[in-house]
Amino acid sequence: MGRGRPRTSAPAWERLSDDQLLSLRFCDLKLAIAGTELQDAIERLYRELALRGIRFRPHCWLAQEWFSPDGIPGIAIPFYLAHKRLISLERRLMREVEGGNRNWLMRILRHEAGHALDSALKPLSPWRREYVGWPAYAKLQYIDQLAQQIGTRKPLIADRGTIEDVTHETGTLREHYEQKLARYRLPRRSGADEMLLKVFTTAPRSRASPKAASVLREMRTTLRQQIQRSGAFSEYLVHQVLRLLIVRSEALNLYVRGSRRELKGQLKWVVARLAESYEERKLPRVAL
Repeated sequence: MGRGRPRTSAPAWERLSDDQLLSLRFCDLKLAIAGTELQDAIERLYRELALRGIRFRPHCWLAQEWFSPDGIPGIAIPFYLAHKRLISLERRLMREVEGGNRNWLMRILRHEAGHALDSALKPLSPWRREYVGWPAYAKLQYIDQLAQQIGTRKPLIADRGTIEDVTHETGTLREHYEQKLARYRLPRRSGADEMLLKVFTTAPRSRASPKAASVLREMRTTLRQQIQRSGAFSEYLVHQVLRLLIVRSEALNLYVRGSRRELKGQLKWVVARLAESYEERKLPRVAL
C-alpha cells in the first residue's frame, strides 16, 4: 500500500473460491482505482508528465484489457490490477499478469499515455544515448521537439468518456476468461517461427542492421490499425499475434533484411496469415 493512501475494507468476494469468483458479474465487484496501488502509479505518471512540462493528464478507468481508444485521450486499465485477489486469478488462468509489477505497470502506462497524447516520450529517459545510430532516432528527436511545442497547451480533445468500463459490465468473469482463453490459444510457435524466418534473418548484413523485435515494436501500432481496417480480425487477436511475433523475434535473435518499404507489406501478410490460422481452428467453448 502506498504511504498516505487510506485503507479500504476487504470485499466479501475476496474470500470466495476461484469457481465462485468466476460466477460474479463485473459490476458486482464494485471495483475502483481510488485507494489502490494503481492510483499511486497514475499519480506518478502525472508527475512525470509535469516534469516534462506537459499539461496533458490522461484519465484512467478499469476495463477488461489495456487500451487507449481512438478519439478518447484516456487509458483503460485491466480490472484485475485493482485487487490482489484478481491478480492471483489472472495469473492462474493466463499464466502471466500484464502490468503485474511496478516497473511493468509504469512502462505500460507510459506507453498508453503516448497513444493518448499521440506520441511516445518516456519522461527523463536517456533516449538520446540509448538510440544513437537507430533508424528511429530522427523520429524521437521530432517527437521531443513536438512535445516541447505542445506540452503547455490545453488538449484540443478533452473527452472524459470511457469505453468498456467494468463498473457497468454485466458479463461474468467466467464468460470473460472463456473468451480470453479462446483468443489466447494462438498458432503454434513453430508456425510463427517459420513465417518470421521468411521475412527476417539470423545473419545481419552489418552491425548496423536493426533488430527485428525493435522494428516490430516501432511498426506495431501502424500494422494493427491497417489490419483492423479490413474488419476481418478483432483488435485483441491482432494485438496477440503481434506480441507473439515480437517475443519469437527476440528468442530467435532476428534482424531486418531488405528495405523497410517491402517489410511493412510482408509483415501485414504474416500477421494476417497467423490470424487466419487461428480463426480457422474454431476452438470449442473453454470449460473453467
